[in-house]
Amino acid sequence: MALPPSPPGLWTSLGTAASVDWCEANYAVVSWIAEFWNTLSSIPILAAGLIGFWLCRRTPWVIAPRFPLVFAGIALVGLGSVAFHGTLLAVPQALDELPMVYVALLLAYCLRFGQSEGGSSAHTRWRWGLCIFGAGFTLAYFTSETYFLIFIASFAAVVAWLCIQGGRVAHRPGGGTSLRALYWTAAGSFVGAFLIFWLPERFLGCDHPLQGFQLHALFHLMATVGTYTAGLVMLYDRLQHRGCDPQLTWQLPAPFLGPPRN
Repeated sequence: MALPPSPPGLWTSLGTAASVDWCEANYAVVSWIAEFWNTLSSIPILAAGLIGFWLCRRTPWVIAPRFPLVFAGIALVGLGSVAFHGTLLAVPQALDELPMVYVALLLAYCLRFGQSEGGSSAHTRWRWGLCIFGAGFTLAYFTSETYFLIFIASFAAVVAWLCIQGGRVAHRPGGGTSLRALYWTAAGSFVGAFLIFWLPERFLGCDHPLQGFQLHALFHLMATVGTYTAGLVMLYDRLQHRGCDPQLTWQLPAPFLGPPRN
């Protein structure tokens, strides 16, 4: 994936370089942003997380703290992605990749226990199991030279479980068409973003004409839809089990879940 020599940039001498460089030409637009379009397309991830967190806090229902925490984590992923693509340094890379796995693990916990309250032995086992997984991933990430591959494998494994378990939850008896629509939007957007944009960006070669469409930036935008909607899937499932009859409505500035309209 050889690119033409990059012009001097602000961050090139200010830290250890990241282990991965994407196919967008570095410092091609401005001298203080390494990958302009990849950085710009990371801002919607940050915005989606902040919006989801804000809407969780103003909902008329009392919801468990783990759900606002999911959206706060999405915002953290967006912030890390801005830092990573803006600098292409190793520390911002970790600030992007580690939160992605942590948020996926939190989503797994929310999905697994949407139907029950906390405090049972099953909850305790899952909390410990997910914490051990996260700790093991973090240790491997910081001690292996192939930490990017470890990140990809860990994240893909959790996302695959989320897609499978999410399908079971969405299509359970009584789940309803709205929950199924949210699930297929989330799974379709994220898996589609990976297949349509992420894989070609990595394997077509940086001199391929399609790279001119900024495939990784498009991946960010499509994955933002999938990630935000995944948070709604978890929250919808939880509210439905509590008998709240959630309705998908437009609550400025984004779709969210609200009570039925009279």
